[in-house]
Amino acid sequence: MRLQTQHRRPTVVYNALRPDNTASISMATDADSLCTEIERETTGGLHATVDDTVVNLTVADAIVDMIDKLWANDQYQNREAASGGIV
Repeated sequence: MRLQTQHRRPTVVYNALRPDNTASISMATDADSLCTEIERETTGGLHATVDDTVVNLTVADAIVDMIDKLWANDQYQNREAASGGIV
């Protein structure tokens, strides 16, 4: 199954989710999207993996939105240090 999702910061979302990926999940990014390929042997396994992935994507986007709002309000003066260099 292939999921193509749009993100303001797809590389950040990719880096947030990548450590949790198993051998059945592969991801790639482009300018504004993340492509996730999921291969599972059973329908139940596919359903569980897609569900987990969608939840993780939603959480990652919410965190990116929160950080962007904080930065827009100049609450962080050194953005590079605050993000650990990932944003």
